[in-house]
Amino acid sequence: MYTYTHGGDIYAFESKKILDFSANTNPLGLPDSVKKAMAEAIESSDIYPDPFCRELRAAISRMEGIPNENIFCSNGAADILWRLAAGLKPKTALLPVPSFSEYEEALNSVGCEIEYFYMREAEEFRLTEKFIERLSPDVQVTILCNPNNPTGHTIPKELLGEILAVCGKNGTIVVMDECFMDFLPDAENLTTKAGIERYKNLIVLKAFTKLYAMAGVRLGYSFCGNKNTLKRLYGGGQPWPVSTIAQRAGAAAAGDKKYVADSLDMIGRERKRLQKTLTDIGCKVYDSQANYLFFRASGEIAGKNIDLKEALIENDILIRSCENYRGLSKGYYRIAVKTPEENDILIECLDKKYGKRRHQ
Repeated sequence: MYTYTHGGDIYAFESKKILDFSANTNPLGLPDSVKKAMAEAIESSDIYPDPFCRELRAAISRMEGIPNENIFCSNGAADILWRLAAGLKPKTALLPVPSFSEYEEALNSVGCEIEYFYMREAEEFRLTEKFIERLSPDVQVTILCNPNNPTGHTIPKELLGEILAVCGKNGTIVVMDECFMDFLPDAENLTTKAGIERYKNLIVLKAFTKLYAMAGVRLGYSFCGNKNTLKRLYGGGQPWPVSTIAQRAGAAAAGDKKYVADSLDMIGRERKRLQKTLTDIGCKVYDSQANYLFFRASGEIAGKNIDLKEALIENDILIRSCENYRGLSKGYYRIAVKTPEENDILIECLDKKYGKRRHQ
């Protein structure tokens, strides 16, 4: 039986009241504009979807400022990863870990030999200059997540520039996963999307999954200035990668600026509140910039060897254990930032179970 390694599997539990903090999507749910577009799209779902996602790519082009011809859309960012692996068939790769497991899975599917750069706890699991020392000309592809999943750390702009320069010189393909980038207030200063014309070896991944809470719709997109790579993406899977409903949903979401502004405002406030609670009960909380928090259980929780995920599921709260991330072990967790009301439930539960320090 295949083992599901990600968050969001609420279907594994008998309770229908599961409060899911394991999947880090926008807690505001689908924008009303997206719901309306999806409902209207049903009427035209008896015909094949546009194989080139013309309307959707035009909307993304306006939103992102990237030329239409440099955009590829598919059934989630993970699908693009697998298409890239199938189309490029790299023989060697260097992956920083801990990070998103689908990078490794996709590369393994084509027999790629993977080397790992272990980000160290002593450096708060941040990518450092030492990574550049491992970028030899023998490395055919590297995949970076910015901000990283599960830590939420961003890669300094100067370091990104050095990595792109070295990889450009070596001919190493750089896949930059920016699926959480738009949760950052300074996203435009950190994104590498403007570099696709200069660096033909650069591919930027994004998705509607996280910011627009469209996980069940399945819609991702990528930027690339290399026509050959784009051709491989189109040929790397079935010819209708995005349904009509998903295409209309994405086009509607791309124009909903108020929804994004409201989301960032709320998530910024609530992340600080959750971080304080976790710190107060003795956890080591890492400085995430995204819509989730990464932490290590310590204090009373660690002292009693408590599995926090199992302890909270007794209260119908699901969080993400990170022990199956390469480079991590038991005791590391990730929680999504949700609405104030939902966060209140988690905070109250943690306070009752482990909040002695908060009241001393």
